[in-house]
Amino acid sequence: MRLALCSAICVCVLFAGAGPALADDAAITVTTADRQPDPAAGVPRVFTIAGTSSRPKQVYVKYRAPGGAACAPSAFTDTGEVFFGSVYGSSVNRSFSLSQAFTFGSAGPFVFCIWIAASESAIADPITQTIAFRAPTGTIAATVDPRTPQVDQPATIHVVGASEAPARVYAKFRSASTASCAASFDADPGIGLLFGDRVNGAFTLTTTARRAVPGSYQLCLWLAMSSSDPFPIAAAQARAFNVLTPVPALPVASCIVPRVTRNIRVSTMKARLRRANCTVGKVRYLRSSKVPRRAVVRLNLRSGRRLQPGTRVTIYVSTGRTPRSPGTTTEAR
Repeated sequence: MRLALCSAICVCVLFAGAGPALADDAAITVTTADRQPDPAAGVPRVFTIAGTSSRPKQVYVKYRAPGGAACAPSAFTDTGEVFFGSVYGSSVNRSFSLSQAFTFGSAGPFVFCIWIAASESAIADPITQTIAFRAPTGTIAATVDPRTPQVDQPATIHVVGASEAPARVYAKFRSASTASCAASFDADPGIGLLFGDRVNGAFTLTTTARRAVPGSYQLCLWLAMSSSDPFPIAAAQARAFNVLTPVPALPVASCIVPRVTRNIRVSTMKARLRRANCTVGKVRYLRSSKVPRRAVVRLNLRSGRRLQPGTRVTIYVSTGRTPRSPGTTTEAR
């Protein structure tokens, strides 16, 4: 009788000293490399799942877009995508923390289902967590050179910007009188210029455009993950430019050789040649008994001739009866 009483007392003491059972729990955090919280799509992030397991078990994580079915009773029967590939099914016991570097592909809210269970097919109460991933940031702009190209003149287009995540650049142009730029490259009716050039960080891309019809045009630009992406990193931008009709060049008058008047000086003859759309050529010297010194004797071309604009005309200047210098004069006829 005394032995039974002692056993009962021991059992009561054991139960009285036992603490409350540990509940299984876990949560996911998304941080930058320096541990700053920042769930972002398209850029590398550190995903950490930390929690507590009441006894040795495994942890499983899947994810899906919101609005679907609730997390299933087991990881095996759930239809979500496996997450934490290198961590999925890892053994845990008591407090645990598991990390993995990963680049999440899509922006927006996503539902994560977490099971701490004896196996993938074991029934366990799923832990549900929703994480909203922001879109990566970026900028895009363009310049047109020349600013107002003429019909059929190639215009150089410089597309510049920066992207926080690897992305693609798309560009089209079309008449400015039509609707504004569409949400995506595929949905826009313009003429393609850039078709998905890959960029990451700061970028500069160059292309050309040519129009045969004058008018007002606009460029549409997208910094996006794909040509059909309706939520680009940098929203569709419009850059307007005008295409002008070329102004016809004014006809250039012919060179009409002017007349040499009596006792005309070299400076006056040069001015007459320029007004006549001729070019002043060489100035040569010759002896003349009839024309005073420093006056123009004649030109190398006959007065009144109609020639190509800018034709060079040589001027002959009198040195009088005495030659200007040995070997450089001729006798005027």
